[in-house]
Amino acid sequence: MLVLQHIRIKLKAKANLQKISIFKRDFLAIFVVVANTFVWYTLIYIFMSDIINSLDVTSIEALEISAFFYVGIAFSAILNPIIARRFIRGFFLLSWIVLGTCASATLFIFEIYMPISAFLISLFLGFSIGIGLPSSLAYFADNTNVENRGKLGGIIWAAAGIVTLLISLLFYFFNINILTGILILVVLRISGVLFFFLKPSKNTL
Repeated sequence: MLVLQHIRIKLKAKANLQKISIFKRDFLAIFVVVANTFVWYTLIYIFMSDIINSLDVTSIEALEISAFFYVGIAFSAILNPIIARRFIRGFFLLSWIVLGTCASATLFIFEIYMPISAFLISLFLGFSIGIGLPSSLAYFADNTNVENRGKLGGIIWAAAGIVTLLISLLFYFFNINILTGILILVVLRISGVLFFFLKPSKNTL
């Protein structure tokens, strides 16, 4: 009896350790997708605003360029359910991250070319955000329990804010120029690919 009880205790402890391991892996996967998206979006907006202010445009033209950005987000978010359902979610999210990486790289062109191209680039940047944002939020919702969703969402949102603040301080104290900042933005977005190696299990958090 004592031997059987000891075996049960060991098996239970092993099962608990496996649950903890799954929880950490699943949470990290969700964290990478959602937090990375929030930080990326915030930095995209900051960099784009700085570049627009550096262009030789009127205040009305600057406002129009910014408007194209939000139109791109809104329009692509509406298209998201139509396009996303045609693909496996993992493949769609991976494609979205790659698209976001390419969109981030267009900020280099934004910095160099004339204001006319800025309208199209602004629209493309907005599109690259909106086309996958609903899916990333749905990914978070599908892999979290209602009871834990608020707590986990708060952790992710707080972490995204802290990371954004740290990057901003890095730029301020080291006087990093906008081109280097864009490169950091590209690296940040492509790092989201890491989540494919940490796919959540079928269990929800």
